[in-house]
Amino acid sequence: PRILLAEQLSSEYLEHITNANVLHVHSGETHHFSTTKSDRIKLFVDMCQTVREHVIIFTTYNSLGRVMESGIDVDTIYFDEAHNSVKRNFYPATEFFAENADRCYFYTATPKHSLTVKKPGMNWGHVYGQVLVNVPAPELVEGGYILPPKVIVKQLPLEGTVVFRDDSE
Repeated sequence: PRILLAEQLSSEYLEHITNANVLHVHSGETHHFSTTKSDRIKLFVDMCQTVREHVIIFTTYNSLGRVMESGIDVDTIYFDEAHNSVKRNFYPATEFFAENADRCYFYTATPKHSLTVKKPGMNWGHVYGQVLVNVPAPELVEGGYILPPKVIVKQLPLEGTVVFRDDSE
């Protein structure tokens, strides 16, 4: 799903952005130039900057560290499904870009907060900043921005024997 999200965002952004060179940093298939090697990321960005062209990079959280390792300057970074950014293996790159990118935005419908100083959470203001907008899901459904959840009940055949045991005696 992470690679599919990168592909979906790429498709949606590129409906509106037509003057940028596109790089995908993940292991999935794409018709755009793609790599997970930090030296090739830097080379791609350096070549575009040499000819004064814009660059837009789509990556997954798994590959975000490769973008960090490339040493490129990032003007603006959007973290979609940002609740994933607090995971131990993704957080170092998240913290790096929060400190070093000119603009950093986090989007999620399910923020993950931490109650301990040992585990990062989206309530850490020095990384995630302050909440700019918080819209209740029913309001988004009513406005037509998201679809309401759809529950589908499916009867499955039971195979074998199910035994319930009461050990309270």
